[in-house]
Amino acid sequence: AGVASVVVARRRNRERLWLGTAIAAALAALALGGLWWKGHSVEPRAFHASFVPPSGVSLSINQNDAASLSLSPDGRFLTFSGETADGKKSLWIDRLDTGEMKPLGGTEKGFGPFWSPDSRSIGFFAAGKLKRIDVSGGPAIALADAPDGRGGSWSKDGVILFAGYWRDALHRVSSNGGPVTTVTQVDEAHGETTHRWPVFLPDGKRFLYLVGTHRAGAESDMNAVYLASLDSSERKLILRVRSNLALCGDQLLFVRNQYLLAQKFDMAKGQLTGEPIRVAEGVAEEIGFFRAVFAISNDGTLAYATGNASLRPRLTMLDRAGRGTDVAGPPDQYGALRFSPDGRRVAATIGDPADVWILDLARGARTRFTSNPLNDFLPVWSPDGKQIAFGTDRRVLSEIFIKPVDGLTQEQPLWAMKEGNLEPFDWSPDGHFLAAHLLDAKNPDFTGDIWIVPTTGGAKPYPFVATEFKERAPIFSPDGKWIAFSSDESGREELYVVPFPDRGEKRQLSTTGASSFYLWPAKGHEIFWVAPDATLMSVEYQNGQFGDPKALFKFPAVPSALDSFDGEKFLAAIPEKREGASVSLVTNALQTAQR
Repeated sequence: AGVASVVVARRRNRERLWLGTAIAAALAALALGGLWWKGHSVEPRAFHASFVPPSGVSLSINQNDAASLSLSPDGRFLTFSGETADGKKSLWIDRLDTGEMKPLGGTEKGFGPFWSPDSRSIGFFAAGKLKRIDVSGGPAIALADAPDGRGGSWSKDGVILFAGYWRDALHRVSSNGGPVTTVTQVDEAHGETTHRWPVFLPDGKRFLYLVGTHRAGAESDMNAVYLASLDSSERKLILRVRSNLALCGDQLLFVRNQYLLAQKFDMAKGQLTGEPIRVAEGVAEEIGFFRAVFAISNDGTLAYATGNASLRPRLTMLDRAGRGTDVAGPPDQYGALRFSPDGRRVAATIGDPADVWILDLARGARTRFTSNPLNDFLPVWSPDGKQIAFGTDRRVLSEIFIKPVDGLTQEQPLWAMKEGNLEPFDWSPDGHFLAAHLLDAKNPDFTGDIWIVPTTGGAKPYPFVATEFKERAPIFSPDGKWIAFSSDESGREELYVVPFPDRGEKRQLSTTGASSFYLWPAKGHEIFWVAPDATLMSVEYQNGQFGDPKALFKFPAVPSALDSFDGEKFLAAIPEKREGASVSLVTNALQTAQR
């Protein structure tokens, strides 16, 4: 499912010029903050400014992009994930003392930057790798495999500690490359599912990191910050919270309920002391990412986003012209929507962790279908409407379960791969096959393949489209003669179709990109998808022939979930807020908060 972007509004060029000048002055004042003038101490004062991206560039602060807001240790540079009007995304550098902004070449689709202690280099994640690049220029150098990074930290001794996957332990590697060593062990038996967001202490040996769980919500006591060392397997509980971390002097920063807090951390004893103080409020949180959007430099310059990076979408029914009517019910965390074969009900994934629910749109009611400490997702109706297949994380790797809709029988596993995550996307019209996406968690390029999973006869799954490129989101045609899927073989995701069951020559349907949501309703004669600019596109299909793509309408924001029963009405989960997030820059943030 796609995730809606939160975009900071563009400002006038003269405001951009003012901002750079003002911040430069503020940083100069900050440098003088500890000096004496005429025998009197200069009391630190906070300076606040709003961050403004350059014209024609949008700033995204959700999912992986949320981890791209960072500050160099010396406070001179700010990084963010910037996307140009043509859909190209990369890391950008903002030189705060001059106001100069530019994309950092070699960081295309990069995210999660973290800085070297000397502020000269950046580590980041892209294309399934942990990479490093010098801010002054030059090529990006791959250091280690990292299919889906969750934070890194760079020690004074040139050791990089990183989380390479959303459900993994921490690993270490030299900043010059070389062997990769596992540093922590995820204790699955006691509910842990992830170690992420490491932060080195100044000694370069000890580090803080988040131990998180997908088995319970954000308030679970299993979410906690621990202190560990490269030289020991022992760890020490520091704080119960589900947040990324930052150190500034002797202050540990974290977020709880959108409040940015700082608490004194005794480095020698390795423990918190005193009470936390409030530094900022309304800080954006990407809940499913276990992260809030903030960063701080060694000199106390703070950057943080306000608003909500995990906006809860509201269900809306739209016609072919994009005119919409809200569906009864509050906004929620919708991850998938699938109409039943008779069009009367909708299977949806909702929540964090996600469960499958059945929605009755006519009555405005919803009923829980699965209840699992980990995520259940991607529900798929059987053609007769009597069963639902869904993906689940309950046994470490994603696998497929099937459960009768009548609720009288427990779900049963259909198939699990020994290596990789198997996720269902569609059920063939004859009921004999599921089209699934197989994602190898250890694949350094984070590619995926299309697999066919038989639902009867005990036959084994088999690969249907498997290349070096990323193929995903397979769906059957209503007559069962085609499978549509996306592939990035052209350099960006486009929509293709290939004959089924005897695979023949594939055909490309989209021409301007196909970023999410591939729908082929049983009613009607069209296949639909959402283009990168949030436009709903379609191609007519009649008697084995495909027409040319055409645009229907543009969504006000990229939906988090979408489906259609008949091709005339479209049920979409659209973020309730379209705009409104902003990024603030504050000098002397901790000094003034402590007063």
